[in-house]
Amino acid sequence: MDETGHCLTFYPPTGHEQSEPQRRGWREASTFTGFCDRHDSKTFAPLETRAFIGTPEQGFLLAYRAECHELYQKQASDRSHNPLRQIADRGMSREDQEQVQALHAVVGEGVKKGLHDSRHYKGLMDAELLAASFDAYSTLFVQFEGEIGIAGTGAPTPNRSFAGEELCALHDPTTLIPRLYVGLVPAERGGAAVFVWRKGESGPERFMTDLRGLSWGVIPGVVVQFILAYIENTYFSAAWWRSLDDREKLHVRSLATMGNPYYTTWSYRDLRVPWKIVSISDRWRSSP
Repeated sequence: MDETGHCLTFYPPTGHEQSEPQRRGWREASTFTGFCDRHDSKTFAPLETRAFIGTPEQGFLLAYRAECHELYQKQASDRSHNPLRQIADRGMSREDQEQVQALHAVVGEGVKKGLHDSRHYKGLMDAELLAASFDAYSTLFVQFEGEIGIAGTGAPTPNRSFAGEELCALHDPTTLIPRLYVGLVPAERGGAAVFVWRKGESGPERFMTDLRGLSWGVIPGVVVQFILAYIENTYFSAAWWRSLDDREKLHVRSLATMGNPYYTTWSYRDLRVPWKIVSISDRWRSSP
């Protein structure tokens, strides 16, 4: 956020090649309309009105908010899919229409599968929230000093390790797709990337083991690239954007505007991020 209360984003996509990020007010950037004000304030008070100290409740609420947003987006996609499918092939030849409809049929099955999984996880988390039961999750805190500069919270599914090894089969319609919830939170003298996943889910656990094995010097850039690629509603400061050279800006743009990071070949690169890692642990370090 700059001195005028604005930040930058490539979300939502403009529909054409986008060379520069869009400017957004921070209130617009940090809001989605999945909750009324009263329920949002009450539910997320431990996350929004208290300093983040990594309690199990705060970690759960970060993950819960990400899952709620995921469900909200999936519901919108499901509602819009059939109307778009009905007009997508207008004016095309019969052969082209058949190809377009075949593609939309595949996309539609993916949307329905994603909606099914999100409803499942949201239902589990609703029950856990009401029972104040937060012990079903593992958490990793990557704490750093420096300007946080980037904001994003989501529920991606890392399907490949850093070496390119497949961690889960996203196209299996009979299997629930595991979540790796991630969010960036402010903290004293810096902030933290917070990763939350359900205990026993092998894909997220293997991904996090790989992350912990990287050198601390490259982890800030890896975390930011992961968020840019897998979380569409990601926002960043104009100061950070200006600090990047043309090659880095091109890479950030390609990650943030990628249509499908799960089935697109891309790689992590050197990226300038002004963070100094001070702790990587499953426990919050009180005074980084």
